[in-house]
Amino acid sequence: MRTLLTNLSMALLGGLIALVLYQQFDKSSAHPLFSEAHAIGNTALSLPLADFTAVAEQAMPSAVHIKTKVYRRNPYQDLDNFWNFWGNPHQNRPQQPQEPVQKQEFGSGSGVIISSDGYIVTNNHVIEGADEIEVVLHDKRVLKALVRGTDPSTDLAVLKINAPNLTAIDFGNSDNTKVGEWVMAVGNPFKLASTVTTGIISAKARNIGILENNWAIESFLQTDAAVNPGNSGGALINLKGELIGINTAIATPTGTYAGYSFAIPANIVKKVAGDLIENGQVKRAFLGVSLVEVDSDVAAQLKLSRIEGVYISKMSPNGAAYLAGIRPGDIILQIDNKAVNEPKKFMLSAVQDYVAQLYDAGDEYAENIKIIAENVLKYYPDSVENLSNLAIFYMIKKDYDNALIFLLKAEKLSPTDFILLNNIAFCYYNKKDKANAIKYYEIVIKYGDEAAMSYARQKL
Repeated sequence: MRTLLTNLSMALLGGLIALVLYQQFDKSSAHPLFSEAHAIGNTALSLPLADFTAVAEQAMPSAVHIKTKVYRRNPYQDLDNFWNFWGNPHQNRPQQPQEPVQKQEFGSGSGVIISSDGYIVTNNHVIEGADEIEVVLHDKRVLKALVRGTDPSTDLAVLKINAPNLTAIDFGNSDNTKVGEWVMAVGNPFKLASTVTTGIISAKARNIGILENNWAIESFLQTDAAVNPGNSGGALINLKGELIGINTAIATPTGTYAGYSFAIPANIVKKVAGDLIENGQVKRAFLGVSLVEVDSDVAAQLKLSRIEGVYISKMSPNGAAYLAGIRPGDIILQIDNKAVNEPKKFMLSAVQDYVAQLYDAGDEYAENIKIIAENVLKYYPDSVENLSNLAIFYMIKKDYDNALIFLLKAEKLSPTDFILLNNIAFCYYNKKDKANAIKYYEIVIKYGDEAAMSYARQKL
């Protein structure tokens, strides 16, 4: 019995010694992946959890729900009226229930307040073709909205509501966003008002070919924040609560969120919205070139030593690029005096992004556009586009007399250009010539398209 107790005591003592030695060894040789901070090189990286509560609270008052209504006329109603007048050969047959003359279709989307006096930015596809537009504010007020202007090439639109002292969102610099950065999407998916979701920036300068427009500009921010039908036109914000994008599209085989969504960068939004608010239209620099991204196949075909930049395949003989000395076959390797060494930073969409921001009211590019337009007019005196460009230059300078000289010349060449007529009325309005201003605005209201009519109605 004594021998058994002695052996048991020795076994327990040996076990305790082994446990102590194991603990000491484990502390000194623990795998870095399981330490409190991940060891990377000689630096310990601690990853704090993001807190979105303050960001959501800050962004909510600027988020709006946009409701649209479209009236669809019954196409058979006119035929019924025809037979009622001339006699219906089938009048003895039982009558089928008649659909109403007009059917109402409803749409839903999101928007962002960008000025305290009631300007709202959203997607063009949210309000396109709408007969009535309502905006539901965060405080539940419902207001009628007018279309200030649209830009299908970027899928953006600006609305105006009559409400003072609104909370406008602050614009961030989308060029400074980084892949991996936290973001929040704010909108109204499936009519669920003021819904927020979070994710990260997955990629930048994505061109996904979704905009069906000859001059489409796609340079999307890609994110994995959940975006669904109804989110279109809503805000994508950073952790400072700044607007860095407008949610526009999703990559999905089902029609609902499947992992990735796409937002128009805030720098493009700011430029386009500013133009629409100021002029009712967007004036954009056009290079006048056809671009092909240089990939491995293009580089092999052209026998290039490096795979980077974009290749000029075709160009307009009177375009800005041609006048600047660029020719077909050239390859652009840098832009705005910034060398580009990584191909992924200089995709076609990055070029589109840059060009989309060139023509800002009052900046140095206005002078360049004026010089180009004047040079082109020497050879193409009947160019409505260049006459309009020169007029816009003088409108920016608030020189309405000279602006009218070019606008009235352009009107003779294109009398049904309602944006042109709006600009003529705008110049007369600022010259205090109310009679002529009313004359042109009334023409636009009577015959113009929806965007031009909305702007004219606001002025009158």
